[in-house]
Amino acid sequence: MGKQRIVIYGAGGHGKMIADAAIAQGEYEVVGFIDDSKELLGSNVIGLKVFSVSDIEDLIIKHKVDEVLIAIPSASRSNR
Repeated sequence: MGKQRIVIYGAGGHGKMIADAAIAQGEYEVVGFIDDSKELLGSNVIGLKVFSVSDIEDLIIKHKVDEVLIAIPSASRSNR
């Protein structure tokens, strides 16, 4: 059985860490990132292409993506 093909939603710092961990584990093939940022669209982050949110269906079908991982940390953290 081949590696599970994934795309990561969120190309920021948290997404990069998730991608690195997935690649290091060796069980996943990271197809790329999905991000809302117009500045990142079409660029490469850690060597992986950044796709538009509107590309999700296309990614799943054309790139045979098995899973979409959400890598957007919570913006509301309480200070203790």
